[in-house]
Amino acid sequence: MNKKIEYAPLSYDTVFKGFFSKEDNKNLLLSLLKNYLDLDIVSEDDIQFTNTELTPNKVDDKMPRLDLRVKIRTGESINVEIQSRFVPHFLKRLYYYNAKMYNKLYKTLLFRHPERSNARALRSRMDLTN
Repeated sequence: MNKKIEYAPLSYDTVFKGFFSKEDNKNLLLSLLKNYLDLDIVSEDDIQFTNTELTPNKVDDKMPRLDLRVKIRTGESINVEIQSRFVPHFLKRLYYYNAKMYNKLYKTLLFRHPERSNARALRSRMDLTN
């Protein structure tokens, strides 16, 4: 008797995270990033997994957690999110996540370079002027 094994689709949040966040599957993540985002990355060594948790605004706030967060050799930090169904507030959530990521980058640059505390110098250093 043959039993049919059913697998959850990659569009499920936990399956997506589990599949693409493994070192053994970096080649597949590389392909995904190159094809969807048209990034100039050529090897698995160009991708580094980073922490997916973002700091909440208040102690009693929910901990924001990204599906997948990677840093590529150019220094860019990329948030990869999967959505299997329509959620009206999804775009707002993406804006929030990106704002949190930029805020952390801003604070990191400010800490490392206190002499560049004005926003214009930091914006150009972060390459956000485009």
